Amino acid sequence: METILSRVDRVLAKLLSCREPGANGSGSSNSLIRSLEIFRQFCRESDNNKQQVLLDQLHKQLVALKELPQCNSQLEAFHTICDGVCCLYFRHVGQNRNVAKRAVKVLKVLHRLDKSTIATRLKEEWNPLLEDVWSVCDLQKVFQLLDEPVLVRDYIQDLWRQLLLTLAGTWQQLHLEISSSTAPALMMDRCYLATKISLQLFQALASGDVLAGPVPVLKQVWEVGGDSPAIHTIGSTLLEVIFSQVCSLDCKLFASNALGFLLNMSNSPKDGAETADNLIRLPEKEGHQTVITGDLWFKVTVPSLSTTEQSWCQVVLVRGLLTCVRLDILLQQVQDKHTHQQEQEICLFFDVLFPLVTKFCGDVGVGDIQFHAFYALEQWLKRVRTDLSHIHASSGRHFHPDGLVTTTVLQCLWNNWENPIVGVPDLVRSSFGLLLALHQEENTLTGLVCSMLFEDLFVKLAGTSWHVKGRYILLVELIPYVQVLQVLSSHKHIPTQLVQALSTNHIAPASSDVYRAFLVATRETCGKDEKAAADVWSNFWLETFLSAICNKNHLIRHNAMQHWVPCTLKLFPGVFPVITTQLQDRPGLASGTIRLRAHMAVLKAARTLNIVATHDMANDAVREALWHGEEDVRAEAFAIICSHPKKSDPLSSAELGLLQEFLPLNMNSDAAAFRQVICNNMRKLMVRLRDGSWTLLKKFLKSKSITTPSTIEAKTHLMQIIGFVDWLVDLCVMSTFPGACYQRRKTALELLWIIYDHLTADWGNEPKTSANYQTLLEWTMAQGSWDFFSERNAAALLNCLEDGSAEVRELAYHLLLAYFPTPWCWWGLGEGETGDRLFTHARQLLHSPKAQECEAGALLIKLIFNKLCTQRGLDFCGETVSHPGSAPVRFIRGLLCLLQDQLQTATSNLLQAARQAPMHGVLLALRQCLSSPALWVQHKSQDAVQLKRQVSDLVTGVEAVLSLVLRALAGVKGEVGDQEVSPSFADMG
Repeated sequence: METILSRVDRVLAKLLSCREPGANGSGSSNSLIRSLEIFRQFCRESDNNKQQVLLDQLHKQLVALKELPQCNSQLEAFHTICDGVCCLYFRHVGQNRNVAKRAVKVLKVLHRLDKSTIATRLKEEWNPLLEDVWSVCDLQKVFQLLDEPVLVRDYIQDLWRQLLLTLAGTWQQLHLEISSSTAPALMMDRCYLATKISLQLFQALASGDVLAGPVPVLKQVWEVGGDSPAIHTIGSTLLEVIFSQVCSLDCKLFASNALGFLLNMSNSPKDGAETADNLIRLPEKEGHQTVITGDLWFKVTVPSLSTTEQSWCQVVLVRGLLTCVRLDILLQQVQDKHTHQQEQEICLFFDVLFPLVTKFCGDVGVGDIQFHAFYALEQWLKRVRTDLSHIHASSGRHFHPDGLVTTTVLQCLWNNWENPIVGVPDLVRSSFGLLLALHQEENTLTGLVCSMLFEDLFVKLAGTSWHVKGRYILLVELIPYVQVLQVLSSHKHIPTQLVQALSTNHIAPASSDVYRAFLVATRETCGKDEKAAADVWSNFWLETFLSAICNKNHLIRHNAMQHWVPCTLKLFPGVFPVITTQLQDRPGLASGTIRLRAHMAVLKAARTLNIVATHDMANDAVREALWHGEEDVRAEAFAIICSHPKKSDPLSSAELGLLQEFLPLNMNSDAAAFRQVICNNMRKLMVRLRDGSWTLLKKFLKSKSITTPSTIEAKTHLMQIIGFVDWLVDLCVMSTFPGACYQRRKTALELLWIIYDHLTADWGNEPKTSANYQTLLEWTMAQGSWDFFSERNAAALLNCLEDGSAEVRELAYHLLLAYFPTPWCWWGLGEGETGDRLFTHARQLLHSPKAQECEAGALLIKLIFNKLCTQRGLDFCGETVSHPGSAPVRFIRGLLCLLQDQLQTATSNLLQAARQAPMHGVLLALRQCLSSPALWVQHKSQDAVQLKRQVSDLVTGVEAVLSLVLRALAGVKGEVGDQEVSPSFADMG
């Protein structure tokens, strides 16, 4: 890297000297100069995070280059950057993933401009890796290098032979340890990485992009290694991995996939199929085995395997074959090993692999083998579907209702639809859907219009008990293939059972998926006619829907509102007025509260889907819900006002009016959940208020004339929204008055936090968005509004710092610290004052005998320390502290001196200390100041020694305090004086 750095300095000096004095230079020249400067800074930087930032900057600079530079000096600079980035990429790959990923991004830009140079440099960097067997670090590096196909494509054609030889040498070294019963963890890591590299390499070779030409791929690969071909060593060792007892399951699955790609390189599909068939039979044998088919041969020692281990090995092999081997190989005929007749041949895909897969699907109790078996079944069905027309033309129907494949697969699925193994039910559902699709497509190929299979399956599933979750999983896949309106007419118990299923939480989502599937199928039947669709839904589902959302069972009602209402209105928006009319005009459905809650849930979903217009919000139902006695109903109504699909849609006058009616009367609720609903919905509302206000302001600022009706209307609307924010801030500030209840104060402070966070804070990393919101804030303040940091507001928050509740105090503290600036006017101080009055008041609180006042004083001390002392550098200690140092260090020394004074008072007279100098407050203040991140981030190097000494002094002081307290509790007299044994509360202050 040092050589590269000196080269960068030389080329950079040359480029700078070529520019004429005072000239700006061309765009490409400036970009190259800036790129070289960034790369030089990267080479000198040791911090990992800063290196990543510099590489991002380098990528941004190089993207600006549209073509390869033509000037000699610029071309030299470009090649220098190429050499440097290739060097740093190989240095960090396999070790620092984040830096390597960013280097790849830069390399891809350079590769786009000059492919040959990048390919040559990468090949040169590869050479040291191809000289010996690979260690763990080398394997990690090679794996990540091969994982970048864009960069690999240009040089893999020249390196694949050396890669195969080095990989074979590595496998030879690992061979003996794989076959042992125990192996060190480091070897297992090497084996895992070598397996993944084998998979990468075989996949690249089998793709045909690397080895193009008239010579067969396998013949070219087979020649590598001479008398002991590398491909045979690698393939045999991959089989050893599959049979090994120490390798992980993931490692075995990668090995089987690699073998699958190796079979794709066979000289003929017939040879590949015969080899696959022989490999599948290997786990049933024992001892030294050799498989030779064409140019492929494997030599492996099969250990003595139990029946379960044999099944595992076969499942792993079958998964790899079905996932990676070409379909034309899998469809080949192979010799029937069971009859031992040379002329008897069977299909590898249908007569060998399929029976094995379905057999393993029925192996109950053998670990997680069923999961992998059903994964293999899913892959088998997917492979059939990829070329069903060819299979149907060559071998006829396989998926007719009474066929062996259909009945066998259905039986497997039927037995496992509620399998407890994680992932199996999902695979059952996917396989069932694939089977139905294959049957339908095969019917199309044969010209059949209808099939009884779908109706028979539906009857069977419909007859299953409603509390069986598995039936819903299969019904979702089956419903698109049946005549949905006929099914609903003939099976009228289905809607009722779906409602019953909502009473059980673990069934409710699955049954709701069935309800949605019925709606989707019904919607497709009705077409685009909204009125006809609404009529059909009303005929089949209206009564069921109303019984669900108005049910006396709370769980049914809740699940129906959560799962049924949104999808119903999304698919059938025309039924909204029908539902609301029924809820209003049918008092016999349920009690008024239940109907009103259901009405609000429907209205909220309609509002989210933009079915209800904004001006319809102030209707009688919403007002009734906002004034309802139950908090759940009020919460639903409030959520309706705050919900809207468009964030940039300005708040309407109706919404503002409802908010001004609702908020003052609901800030003191005893229910914490209800107050949390208010805050969560206000966050959504503030985002929309801010974005909507900017939309109006942008329209106003872009208008050429401020007297047009649309401009006047936009400004009037904007001023109304701005006035609402001012009203809300006043409401929150007034709600913090002394004597206000805890609930009102806490809610008010949380709402203030939301307002400040959305309207005054940093608005994210998008510069344009931040500039827009800053423009909105400045324009509004110019109108005399949004005076968030007024003296009145600061005084109210300072008053909250002395509240009896710790939560209220913390909220007020964080508001003052995070958002309020530090001009003295908002502290309630004069222009010429330096905060001494505030500090004096805080010290008075620290001397109070009341615990809550001590804690308030400690918090105020912490605020002064962070806001005024650390940020502004104000020194509050003056002449009381003689120690040198920065303002924060002197501040902490002053608190330590105060602790020593209070400790001396307590030592001489404990009762006097309890009345006038309790140590509780100053200890809290010291802890909070010393644990402040700002102190340790911003302190100067010369303060480090003093800070360390202060921490030591604090520990010594705490030990003295503890010793004093323990002596007092033990009744030891002497230093604490002869004091009254049982003083009164008045004596203690």
